[in-house]
Amino acid sequence: MPNAKEVTAAKVTRAQNCHRYYGVIVYVRIFRGELVKRQKVKFSRNQKVYQVERLGVKIPQEVLKEKLGTGEIG
Repeated sequence: MPNAKEVTAAKVTRAQNCHRYYGVIVYVRIFRGELVKRQKVKFSRNQKVYQVERLGVKIPQEVLKEKLGTGEIG
């Protein structure tokens, strides 16, 4: 992924959801860097590249954001 912003891997929890309209929802914690909407991400387990379509946090309701930074969980 040339020119991609580096995010030291977000820790992915096993609590993945499958939403009726949005598909698979993955919860992550950003340890360093930032994750931005429409950014391409590569999963280390299967080496597949995906684009971030929606980004947000739950506090307890869902709040959409343009980016997640260091220390955030979304």
